Amino acid sequence: MRTACSIASALLLASLVAGPCFSAENRSIVGTWKLRSYVVEVQATGEKLPVMGEKPSGYVAFLPDGRVFFLLTGADRKPAKADSERAQLFNTLI
Repeated sequence: MRTACSIASALLLASLVAGPCFSAENRSIVGTWKLRSYVVEVQATGEKLPVMGEKPSGYVAFLPDGRVFFLLTGADRKPAKADSERAQLFNTLI
């Protein structure tokens, strides 16, 4: 599971797009990036799976103080009408 998360994180970062801004002090990436796709690759088979649907949405922000945060949601999410539907929405949220 840990390997799958590492792969997913690497692919996520590779699929984000924005104009990066590099600080003069440490040349780190600072800015907000928009998610373009989210694919998990199974190392054993090389199979690539769109685990959050074909068109997920989300952002990642790299802050100058070294902090980072992500907000990713699966494709085609709709507002919940019942508690059971609200619980299911957590399956398509990172």
